[in-house]
Amino acid sequence: VRPYAAGDPFHRIHWKATAKGTGLKTKEFAFQTSNDMMFFLDRRQSVYSTGNEELFERAVSLVASLSRYAVSRQFPVGLVSYGKTRYVLGTNRHPDTLLHIFEHLAEIKADSTASFAQAILREVDYLPYGTTVICVTARLDQSVIDAITQLRTRRMKVELFWLTISNRILGEQAAWLRSLNQLHVPCKRVYHDRFEEFLRGEEIFHA
Repeated sequence: VRPYAAGDPFHRIHWKATAKGTGLKTKEFAFQTSNDMMFFLDRRQSVYSTGNEELFERAVSLVASLSRYAVSRQFPVGLVSYGKTRYVLGTNRHPDTLLHIFEHLAEIKADSTASFAQAILREVDYLPYGTTVICVTARLDQSVIDAITQLRTRRMKVELFWLTISNRILGEQAAWLRSLNQLHVPCKRVYHDRFEEFLRGEEIFHA
C-alpha cells in the first residue's frame, strides 16, 4: 500500500490499512504490467491559431504514425481526442482499431475550447492499470505540467511529444522541461516530419 493521492480510483483504497488511523491508503499492484498505449491529442483551438496551422497537421500525422507503430507490434492502443465533441476509443488489439483511429484523424479540426489538462485527468481513471499515457501537444504550459505531475504521483507512465516550430527553448519552457526531467517523463520535441527518429527513441530532450 501507499498513501492516497488525489485522483486515485476509490476501488483501489485499502480499507484495512486506512482503518489503522494513518490516513487513506491505496493498493499498489507493483507487478502488474501492460503494453497498452493511450494517445491524448491536444486539439485546443487557441494552440493552433493563425501561423501554427502546420503544427496541427503535424500532430495528427504524428499520432497516426505512432498508432501504426504500436499496432504493428501488437500493442493495445486507444485515442482520446476532445474537440467540439468528445471522442474516446478504448485501448484494444482489434484489427479495426487502426482504421478507426485513421478515420477519426482524417476528419478532425483544431476546434476544442476544453482544457487539455482536464481532458487527460478526466479520462485516465478509465484506463487499464499500467497503460502508458502519451500526450501530443503543441503547447507546453503549466496546466499540462500540473496534470502530468498528478499522473506521476499516481505512478502512471507518461510520455510527452511536444510539437514546435523550431528547436529553440524559450523562457519558461526550460523550467517546464526540467520539471518533466525530475518527474522522469520523456519529452520528445517534434520540430520536423522525420517521425522515424522519434520512433527509434532519438531526440529525447533533457533540460
